[in-house]
Amino acid sequence: ITVISGKGTISKLKSGAIIAENLSGDFNLKKNTLYVRNIEGDAFSGKVRGSVSYGVMNEKIGVDMVGTNMNALNAIEGAAGIKNALTGKLSWVAKVNLKGLTEEAMMRTLTGKVNFNIDNGTFGNIGRLETLLGADNVVGNSIMKAALSGVTALPAVKNTADFTYIAGELTFANGWANLQPIKT
Repeated sequence: ITVISGKGTISKLKSGAIIAENLSGDFNLKKNTLYVRNIEGDAFSGKVRGSVSYGVMNEKIGVDMVGTNMNALNAIEGAAGIKNALTGKLSWVAKVNLKGLTEEAMMRTLTGKVNFNIDNGTFGNIGRLETLLGADNVVGNSIMKAALSGVTALPAVKNTADFTYIAGELTFANGWANLQPIKT
């Protein structure tokens, strides 16, 4: 039996540094579960869409969402707190389940996966070959420094920040996030 149903809008939804705006969707409360379907909105200069369910009695949350054409620099900082990680256009697909009312409880019970792709960007603080070659453990080792001196002097090394795409998958279980190999 459906108790409540309708359409709703939210002008701004904030969770930590993640902000979504202009959200709309269809909702209904059925058998102690609140379903919000056909969600559409804006986040990090891109779009989000999908569905969410929330068990009123058991605090179980199901998320099936897609993000497209987002500003990767802002999205990574908002979601992971990493500043100046990289630029580009971020798209992702999340199918996760969690339980709880606090962030700690939710993270501890998080299961599922997120696939992501970032197109046409540049590495910021991470991923550049010159950053790797300039690491303290490399330049501090005289043998490594001598062996790499020819490579580090090449002008091509300075252009390693650009990429066409980065693709990867995060899986979650038992309070742990596992990052599968990233392809670039």
